Amino acid sequence: QKSQEELSRSLRQELGKLEQQLSSSLRDEGAKLEGKLQAQDARRGQQIEVLSEDMVACKQQLAKHTEELRAAEARTEAVKEEFQEKLDEAQATNAAHFKVV
Repeated sequence: QKSQEELSRSLRQELGKLEQQLSSSLRDEGAKLEGKLQAQDARRGQQIEVLSEDMVACKQQLAKHTEELRAAEARTEAVKEEFQEKLDEAQATNAAHFKVV
């Protein structure tokens, strides 16, 4: 019976050691995973920051190009009006010339 008690005590001690090792291993693995997740979060944060900066730069470029396009449209309209005026003058001159003849 003593031998069974000793065996039982020995098994309980061994089980306790195994539980401690498992608990320690789980804590270590949890800490490693937490570190990896924090590093991933930091990288994602940096990527988001870079993308945000890129988006701001793109918006600025878009605003600049839109402004340039509007200026070009205004110049085109001015040239079109000038051309129409010259065309009207030429047509009036031709009409007057043919009336005289």
